[in-house]
Amino acid sequence: MLDAQGAATMYLATGISVIPIQPGSKKAAIKWEPFQKRRMSAEESRQHFINGCQVAMVGGTISGNLECLDFDKPDLFQPFLDTVESVNPALRGKLTAWQNTPSGGFHVLFRCSGPVGGNQKLAMSARYKDDQGKLRQDVFIETRGEGGYFLVAPSKGYALHGSPQAPPVLTPEERDLLFHGIARSFDEAGQQAPQQPARTEHGNGERPGDGLNREADWRAFLEGEGWTYVKTVGDREHWTRPGKNDGSTSATLNDQGLFVFSTSTPLPAMKPLSKFAFYTHYRFGGDFTAAARELSRQGMEAGSQAAGVEPSASQKINPVQLLEAFAVSKEYAGRLGKEEFLIPNLLIKGHILVVVAQPGGGKTAFFFRHVAPLLSEKGCKVFYLDCDSPVSDHPQMLEIAERHGFRFLNPDANVGTSIDGLKNTLQQIADGDSDLDGFVFILDTLKKFANLMQKDDVKNFFKLCRKLTARGATVVLLAHANKYRSAEGHLIPEGTGDVRNDSDDLIIFERVKNANDGIDVTTVVDPDRNAKTRGIFHPFSFHISPEREITFYKFPLALGDPGQTAALKTTDEEILEAATAALEEMGGCAQQALVNRVCDLTGAVAKRTRELIVRNSERADLLQKEGRRFWFTVGAHNRYSYSLAAVTRPPEQVPMFEESSFAKL
Repeated sequence: MLDAQGAATMYLATGISVIPIQPGSKKAAIKWEPFQKRRMSAEESRQHFINGCQVAMVGGTISGNLECLDFDKPDLFQPFLDTVESVNPALRGKLTAWQNTPSGGFHVLFRCSGPVGGNQKLAMSARYKDDQGKLRQDVFIETRGEGGYFLVAPSKGYALHGSPQAPPVLTPEERDLLFHGIARSFDEAGQQAPQQPARTEHGNGERPGDGLNREADWRAFLEGEGWTYVKTVGDREHWTRPGKNDGSTSATLNDQGLFVFSTSTPLPAMKPLSKFAFYTHYRFGGDFTAAARELSRQGMEAGSQAAGVEPSASQKINPVQLLEAFAVSKEYAGRLGKEEFLIPNLLIKGHILVVVAQPGGGKTAFFFRHVAPLLSEKGCKVFYLDCDSPVSDHPQMLEIAERHGFRFLNPDANVGTSIDGLKNTLQQIADGDSDLDGFVFILDTLKKFANLMQKDDVKNFFKLCRKLTARGATVVLLAHANKYRSAEGHLIPEGTGDVRNDSDDLIIFERVKNANDGIDVTTVVDPDRNAKTRGIFHPFSFHISPEREITFYKFPLALGDPGQTAALKTTDEEILEAATAALEEMGGCAQQALVNRVCDLTGAVAKRTRELIVRNSERADLLQKEGRRFWFTVGAHNRYSYSLAAVTRPPEQVPMFEESSFAKL
């Protein structure tokens, strides 16, 4: 076995700076600061390592970026190694140089291919009172790097394993994972990021997140977002992130919270997270103010239910909390005017935008021929997910997409693909580990991706969209307006109120027929007209020619009377042609069904459509007039049923009155 002199000579020969330590102490036997900048010579080594001096290595640049991970709490060493093995087996295989210390602790030695910092305390105990009543805090794991030193064998009580004279070399990323990730996950000091702003505190002293942290169930949270339980090591549960099924560890969970090692989730890595923080990052993209307000708005009981937990029977509704949900904050006001617009007054990066228009309102032409090309030219990765265009348009649409560098997708274009398969693919992307910064997904149209009359289906689809935006994507949903306007004459988004509630921005396209040709479209951003924005938007107008070319007006056009706007959308002949097409598609149908279908196809108002159909129809059993396009019969309860007049014989007659007790008398 080498003595101190021989060991010092060996370490120096491998590029490690060493210093002598006083016998029975950890204090340097000489002024050691110079040896942070240079290694001592062989002659200096013979002079200093005498009289029973011990040996210490100097960390940092002078020793080739040498660093020591010091475990002062021995029972953490094996759980630490087990966690490294689960998170990154290749990194565990590199930790080959280590030693026992006299106190029963452990040192792990390595070099880094990049600079190392100074000494750090990575994991501490919680504060406690000693026998004298004084507050104390113990160090569990710390480092010795730049400006530090640590004793090594053959110093008394130190036993080396592996080759400390040739320690393994870690990358800066591997070092950060060891230090700021795994080692810090053993910290008990509760050094967490703020869970929510102080301004959300209320008269009872409890913040909305406090109730969630108290009542929520971690397992329900994790499994609800697709995490998978792996194993338990000591007091820690190991979990694998969504999209990974290899049994590796992406996070650990104990009483201190969830500690995430993976950088491929919506959660911040390398810091402990509470249940409220988990909820905020998954549901609100890290906006703690918005999350706190949502819980306040719902009340603590409703907030717990929304997060997948059972409310406490003792919880009471706090009126101050409920009203606080509607408060305008300084944070909100400060963000206004600073939004990162991908396209001014239309699309904010990272938002979910819903664009609502009646059929023929110009949304597809505008987004496919103007927005998608413009975003692609700006360097965005644009995917236009089309589920609404006729097959005859696909060759030209493909040519446009290829010319401008964006992707044109259609679930019916390939054998074996479907809209459900496309939705599953989006879900897989949302659950995966991809960075979607710069991605823009344009979905045409919304009703093909979700049943807009089913609240749960709409909620689930917007949850998918929110996951995509949490990974950095921007989502555009093109949607239809209801057939009928509001009492004030404004367009209403098709579907449940969740379409508006769950979007970030909802812009309405109002169109009028241009007196010369084509249509003029003006964006509606006024909430009084059913729009919604989370930024400062100004309306603008553009013209779409019959050839679908887009040109812009210098100033927005004035919005006319909504009823007149609808009436001008189509000519009488266009409405009658649409009715003919509807009857060819559906066969015989009731008058109301026919009117509804024609309104869907043309955007015309129901009253005008019904009048035109009636004027161009003849009762099938009379046929007194020629040249009528449609036949109708009158059935039970005076119901009118329509068909095309071109059929060879009238549709079968339906009795004017159903058989009743009067008929039997």
